[in-house]
Amino acid sequence: MKDNPFVKVSPTNKYTKLLELTDTKVHIISLAKVREVPYCDSFSVEEEIMVLSPSPNATCCIMRIVVHIIWHKSTMFKSKI
Repeated sequence: MKDNPFVKVSPTNKYTKLLELTDTKVHIISLAKVREVPYCDSFSVEEEIMVLSPSPNATCCIMRIVVHIIWHKSTMFKSKI
């Protein structure tokens, strides 16, 4: 957290769950939550990654990455994020 007058380091927990793993599909969800940061917003970042292939021996694939911000509480810094 560069140039933050309040906090220089913030503890973060990140959980990753493998939802599906087959020969043609990989589906992963990760949730990262910053905690114990005084004078700051409380939010989590959820990432969903999906990789699809037309066949197990294919040389190409499609990858989709979706990122969501989940607000748990809001303070004066929400407009700056």
